Amino acid sequence: MKKNLFLLLFLLLNISILYSQKGQQENIKRHISVLTSDSMQGRQPGLDGDKMAAEYIRKEFQKMNISLLGEDGFNYFEVVTSVKAGTKNQFTYLNKNYVLGVDYTPITISKNDALHANIYFAGYGFDIDTDSLKWNDYPTTFHVNRMWVIVIRGVPDPNNPDSKYAPYASDWAKIAKAKDKGAKGVILVSPKNLEPKDELMPLYLDQQAGTSAIPVINIRRAVVNEMLWNYGIDIEEIEKRAEKKMEYKGILIPNKLAAITDLDITRSVTQNVVGIIDGSDPVLKNDFVVVGAHYDHLGYGGQGSSSRSPDTIAIHPGADDNASGVAVMLDLAKKLQANKSKLKKSVVFVAFGAEELGIIGSKEFLKTSLIDPSKIKTMINLDMVGRLNEEQRLQIAGTGTALEFDKYIDIANVKYKFSIQKNQDGYGPSDHSSFYSEKIPVLFLSTGAHEDYHTVFDTEDKINYSGIAKISNFTYDFVFDLLNKNRTVTYNELSAPVSTQGHGRLKVTLGIIPDVSGGDQKGLRIDGVRKGGIADLAGLIKGDIIVAIDGKPIGNIYDYMARMSALIPGKTATIDYIRSEKTEVTIVQL
Repeated sequence: MKKNLFLLLFLLLNISILYSQKGQQENIKRHISVLTSDSMQGRQPGLDGDKMAAEYIRKEFQKMNISLLGEDGFNYFEVVTSVKAGTKNQFTYLNKNYVLGVDYTPITISKNDALHANIYFAGYGFDIDTDSLKWNDYPTTFHVNRMWVIVIRGVPDPNNPDSKYAPYASDWAKIAKAKDKGAKGVILVSPKNLEPKDELMPLYLDQQAGTSAIPVINIRRAVVNEMLWNYGIDIEEIEKRAEKKMEYKGILIPNKLAAITDLDITRSVTQNVVGIIDGSDPVLKNDFVVVGAHYDHLGYGGQGSSSRSPDTIAIHPGADDNASGVAVMLDLAKKLQANKSKLKKSVVFVAFGAEELGIIGSKEFLKTSLIDPSKIKTMINLDMVGRLNEEQRLQIAGTGTALEFDKYIDIANVKYKFSIQKNQDGYGPSDHSSFYSEKIPVLFLSTGAHEDYHTVFDTEDKINYSGIAKISNFTYDFVFDLLNKNRTVTYNELSAPVSTQGHGRLKVTLGIIPDVSGGDQKGLRIDGVRKGGIADLAGLIKGDIIVAIDGKPIGNIYDYMARMSALIPGKTATIDYIRSEKTEVTIVQL
């Protein structure tokens, strides 16, 4: 009889567990299904779908009786949501008025301004003087002060994948060079190798919109050829000769060009969604663990949206990126709220907005007084956790940001047996990076990138729901122990990684985390400094604003990249920066 009773209880327990697991997966699936629905329109920051997604997350917090922080759960901030050509644009040469959108367009970073001036055709816009490469398209006998400068985009040897001109070839590098030479306006023309159909550059969303300090216009090759044919200018012929001769000198055009640049830049309000479960211990409740996941995505995609199919205009549902992370966060919130009497420390849940625009939401959260950053003991970031594979591979970054993380992760994994791929670094392309910049230990959980990333194919049917539930349970155990047990979490500042290669086209890097959100128009704000990197050794710190490198001004991330691309390893450079409203200068060894 006892044996039969034990068997019955065993069966009932297993049935209960199966129903619980099924209910958990169905709940996670419901969250992902709602967030990826067509009504959410891809959750582009600042638009209606973004607001609807935030409302849904807030209502879920309210249903769980989780307390709301901020303005009834919302932490508001502004982002650029659209850029379009205004009605005042004008482009006139030799009494001919050219047509906006057909012949020319202001580009996204152009300043709204008017300029009536002579033209200098600067070829590829280079002024390079190194031991191995010399090329100067600018005049040595006169200045291009207050002129329009026309430059050809790209490199003169486009068929060379290792072009030595690549570090100097970005649009911003050429704009910066023209400004250094005194130009008051820049005209970019795309060569055939970059734009076979001679189409104009599209306007696209950029949080740095309108930051070039001078008007910048893109015109078609046919327009340049028509304007300057009697000066021997034919862009396609220059391309052909450049590949052979590898240099094309500039030409002064004495005729006046009159142009007005007018961009309508719309800034809209978006938000983080913030809830909290207060700890039960009268002392420890003042320590916080933050569990976060960004809820925004790419909307309908398009140019400048980070879509990997920028020519496809359709809803990008973002099931894995990052409806999956939000669903796990909400699942954790539900389970932790059910056991809140056992939680000694407090736990804050944040659904971050505008992550896709440059981790803006997490930065804004840390700027507010909602939670004192010095009281945040750990931040757990969930981003793309929906594609657990057969190998059960779970990526966890930030394991080196606290001395105890490796041990705690291994303890939690005894039960789940994930194949954990650890990465010590606390910086990375997601919201945890903002917290590590504030010297907060962080962990970033992800199942990794895949071919559907940032495409219209990142859909809910491809989520591994049993896998995502397993990740949620693992994270719950880890977070519960942080909140309930007297576990010490000791911040660890990692040294800059040793690398023999530059980043992208940069030959040298300072070892900083730059602010890419465009918040400081007077320079480039440093959001973080890697221990042992060039900037750290030179005394630069988080919050400094770089305003010049080697005396050349910097207004934003693009200026910074342009200046850095021209620096040479092994040499020194001066950096002008603002700290506490005072301009300082330091010398760095590259």
